[in-house]
Amino acid sequence: MTSWKEFPTQFAYLQPWAEKFGVRGLTIYNKVVPVSKHASRTELAELCEAYEAIAERGNIDELIEWCHSIETGTPANDAREAVRGLLLLFERLAEYDIQPFTDGQVRYEDPHEEPYSFDWTRLPAEFQHLIPWLNKFEHLRSEIAVYEYAAEANERQRVELLDFKALLARDDNAFATWCIANDKDTHPAKWEIFQAGWMFLLVDFVMWEKNPDGTLKFPG
Repeated sequence: MTSWKEFPTQFAYLQPWAEKFGVRGLTIYNKVVPVSKHASRTELAELCEAYEAIAERGNIDELIEWCHSIETGTPANDAREAVRGLLLLFERLAEYDIQPFTDGQVRYEDPHEEPYSFDWTRLPAEFQHLIPWLNKFEHLRSEIAVYEYAAEANERQRVELLDFKALLARDDNAFATWCIANDKDTHPAKWEIFQAGWMFLLVDFVMWEKNPDGTLKFPG
């Protein structure tokens, strides 16, 4: 269960909404579907109330600053992720042209004011062969970005993603194992490790396979 003991009192009003919708906001990677797949009519009313409550208080910057201050693995991390998921759900609902989400007042912003410049040479030598691929896809820095790339990929890009997926899976997923073991805020490559997480998600969206002749086939 998420611990809210370290959640700032000025944001306590958000806890019920974050608890209910946070996980949903973090796991929305589907293609465009009816909005009812994301929230029922009753839930939309709740989400509108949550959105307007944040907008009315005008403390979205302070809320995001609190999210950015929480380190992975600390007691408040689950609460931070629930809040982040709620804000991401607002962003997805805006894509359906639903008011008030379209006004953009309440959004989760990337922790970097400017795009972070990754230094992939911080990875151990045994993973240096991944650098060209990590460079290629490092512009994909959100759930929506990686999903849209995979969903809209042409055949050449699909083949590339299959090749990348195979590389990431080499040696019993050694790169993923290393990232998990070193996912700490004190690690010199902490942002590179964070970005690698989007790469694992990207290849998870790859539902295609290769025929013996190298052409693509689809499951089922």
